[in-house]
Amino acid sequence: MNRFLTSVCVLLLAAGSVNAQSAQVKNAAKSTFKLTAYDSNGNATSSTCGVFVTADGEAIGSWSALSSAASAVVTDFNGKTYPVQKLIGANEIYDVCRFKVGTQKAQAATLAKALMPKDSKLWLVGSEQKKPTAAQYEIERQETFMDKYGYYVLAFRDSQGIPGSAMVNANGELVGLFQSAPSAVDARYAAQLKFDALTINNPLYTSSGIRLQLPADKKDAQLMVMFAADKGDSAKYAGYISDYISQFPHDVDGYSMDALRRVNYGDYAGADSQMQTALKQATNKAEAHSEYSRVMYQ
Repeated sequence: MNRFLTSVCVLLLAAGSVNAQSAQVKNAAKSTFKLTAYDSNGNATSSTCGVFVTADGEAIGSWSALSSAASAVVTDFNGKTYPVQKLIGANEIYDVCRFKVGTQKAQAATLAKALMPKDSKLWLVGSEQKKPTAAQYEIERQETFMDKYGYYVLAFRDSQGIPGSAMVNANGELVGLFQSAPSAVDARYAAQLKFDALTINNPLYTSSGIRLQLPADKKDAQLMVMFAADKGDSAKYAGYISDYISQFPHDVDGYSMDALRRVNYGDYAGADSQMQTALKQATNKAEAHSEYSRVMYQ
């Protein structure tokens, strides 16, 4: 069983050789990866699969794999390992999530643009020792949700896939993520999932040790960081502030939030250093000087 879990999206008893499939189907395996989650003691808690959907490391996979993980890594088709950095969105009902991986050079899958009809063929793809693997399935029933996404019930066959594995059409386009039953949920749905600022208050999502990605809007991002301060997790809060500074490097608020955090721990030199950086980086110099005075007064 351990050998099975350490293989990357390996298929058991796969019928037929991948060589019999199209080049597009075989090539799709290069966008897949093994997803390994760990607890706070560094013990592996799950081993599933996922798929890159953008070249800069956005990916989709099974939410249950990350829902209570302290940390996680992915191992790509070439055997390289990268950390899971942020959670972007998740849905527990369909057990899918979207997250950011620490790479800027991923081979992204091409998403299928349309629903697949009943009796269509799909291929469950993955890799084992850098070799593409594939098994053919047939859609027994297709159910539509939210008017445009598909949930596919697959005809039973004597092979087994790992949750989060890629299911592609004959053109190698990503149709869905494999789930037990067997079934697949529309990859387009997973690829558009996104948290908002208030999600940080939902224990269903914040039970994961992996931080949520900050919203693109500055005010919403500030709101999420403010909520993070009330959660009692100092390491996570520091991470959110760091994320804010990276996302808005010319806004003084990130530096002042971190400086005040340092003041609370008696790190006055660190607080002063952060505000010195704010004076150099902030677009609004007057505001930066005002915040510097406020922090030093604290």
